Amino acid sequence: MNATMTRSDATLVERLVEIEERLTRLLISGWRSAAAEASELRHLAASIDAIGATELGARLTAVSNAENAEDALGAISLATAACRLLRVHVAAEVPAEGRWRTFADGAASGQLDRIIPLGELAIPDGGDGQSLNVWSCLRLRGAFSADWILLKPVDLAPVWLRRALQGRLRWVGRFPLGAAGEVQLCELAFAAPAPGFQPGQDPLEPFRETLRAETLEDDAWVMGGGGVLRAREYDPDAMAGYAWTNNSAPAWLREALRPADWLLVWVQDGVETAIAAVQEDGEIVHLTPVDDVA
Repeated sequence: MNATMTRSDATLVERLVEIEERLTRLLISGWRSAAAEASELRHLAASIDAIGATELGARLTAVSNAENAEDALGAISLATAACRLLRVHVAAEVPAEGRWRTFADGAASGQLDRIIPLGELAIPDGGDGQSLNVWSCLRLRGAFSADWILLKPVDLAPVWLRRALQGRLRWVGRFPLGAAGEVQLCELAFAAPAPGFQPGQDPLEPFRETLRAETLEDDAWVMGGGGVLRAREYDPDAMAGYAWTNNSAPAWLREALRPADWLLVWVQDGVETAIAAVQEDGEIVHLTPVDDVA
């Protein structure tokens, strides 16, 4: 993306957040408010183009010029992806807070990181509307505490929600969520299946048991740590309240979930992000395009 910055990074990120929120409102409204938004989008496109982000400016112009809902959906998705990628570019040079190892550091240490894969989800991959599938994972800290991360897939068959993997995590970058959140994108070096949990030490076993027994309650606490993992009953009309790694995910879920199914939602710093989906029988539904093969 051609972006020669003439404003502070903080000001640019605020502007990008404003644009993303506007695009999300358009997406949720089903293009009903397009006429009212079109003029403002043209102004935003001009201001973004003036600071050097010409590709994003062009995509915003395409949204304002869309003549029907089908064209608008594609244009909004492309513009949102471009916003997020520019936000990632602004923040990518500063590593996330916390203890992240290089591969060399990991090889010299006997301590292994453990993660539990929850399912696949899609993130934008470039400004052309394409998506990249990554793994939504819990990074364990002790027996019952965790952080949520995105993981580049490793060459192992995951047992979603059940079997932990171990290795050495390396921080790759951060991915923005909604207006105020972010999640860390990592790689797992020397990946291998972790030993099975000792009796009573599997942090997700209570969730699986209550799901199987049909006694799981809405908004149930599943696990805590850097944030809180909660189980929410799937409500297709409540999806606008969540942050998403891909704004098309609510439409994909309409094809795959029923009201008796569940979302796993990560709550941290006031941001609620849908990070996995589970059918009432325990089957994982990946937050990826419906024609993807998990």
